[in-house]
Amino acid sequence: MSETRMKLLVDLGLGLATAVAAAFLFDLFHAPTVRDVLRILSDCFFLPAVLFLGIGGLTWTKNGGVWDGIGFTFKTAANRVKRDYDQERVTFAQYREERATKNTSPKSALITGAVYLVLALGFLTAYNWNL
Repeated sequence: MSETRMKLLVDLGLGLATAVAAAFLFDLFHAPTVRDVLRILSDCFFLPAVLFLGIGGLTWTKNGGVWDGIGFTFKTAANRVKRDYDQERVTFAQYREERATKNTSPKSALITGAVYLVLALGFLTAYNWNL
């Protein structure tokens, strides 16, 4: 099994665990009506959707270099305190090259978020049709 598929399965499992935890938190098993059950299920699946879409979006922006300037500034500020700062000095171009080697794919988080968003929208549609 490829690393991407394994990461996707792990993310789907974490999302399901989040949804089950939310179901217990929202007291799904003591909901009085079917309409309440559908609302709670929609909320339970919306939570991991937002989490994973947010993580995927932040990873995507990080890979694009949006945070490079801030990261370089903090790393340089922390290194200036050291005595051997002049020997370990790194330029911004070197920092970007080093950081680019550590990029991770946001694909699994975005796919997981989309799957849970579709589930949440399905339960929301059923909730709205169940008058």
